[in-house]
Amino acid sequence: SGIGEALEGVQLDGAVLDIGVSSPQLEEWGRGFSLQNLDTVERPLDLRMNPESGVSAMDWLQMVSVEELAHVLSFYGPDNEQPLIAERIAQAIINDQEDNGPYTS
Repeated sequence: SGIGEALEGVQLDGAVLDIGVSSPQLEEWGRGFSLQNLDTVERPLDLRMNPESGVSAMDWLQMVSVEELAHVLSFYGPDNEQPLIAERIAQAIINDQEDNGPYTS
């Protein structure tokens, strides 16, 4: 394999790997990643891997402009959404929050 070839002749006593998210991060339903218990208690929409760092998704959605949200949706959305479609989705999200309050999980 590529790793074996890269480490040929090197003695390795251990390795630390960051291989993505862990089950506890996804299963803690109050963080906003889990679809469990959606009908029991609403919590702020967090979506951060480290809840002590950065801005929660709920707070970000409250302060983002339609243009910035449209850019994010267009850039990271499925098949790179067309800008006009992304802008319409972004406007609908902003309007929905104005009418119904911030998103929760």
